[in-house]
Amino acid sequence: MDEALDRALEVFWARGYEGATLPELTRAMGINRPSLYAAFGNKEQLFRKGVDRYQTGPMSFLTEALRKPTARAVVEAIFSGFVRMQRDRAKARGCLVVSGHSRAARRRRRCAGSWLN
Repeated sequence: MDEALDRALEVFWARGYEGATLPELTRAMGINRPSLYAAFGNKEQLFRKGVDRYQTGPMSFLTEALRKPTARAVVEAIFSGFVRMQRDRAKARGCLVVSGHSRAARRRRRCAGSWLN
């Protein structure tokens, strides 16, 4: 189940919430749609579980950084964590949450623009 969630996280991270389709998610996770619903609930619930996984996985350096004894050590640990995360070529880049919202906002603007023209 953890591996399937990690794979879903990668799809969401690369494509955003709205860009990730159920067929894409199930293919990446290696499960069928009924299994996805049984194990994770709907797409939104899967995304929420993915965000939780993101916070305890790739972004866990933030929690560790906040335990540092000085402000300087906190900032250095956060900066180093972001640099390590961005250098990992096997993973999507950027922030999962920001990327997902940015992609969705661009699509909404394009749709709104087409309605206005």
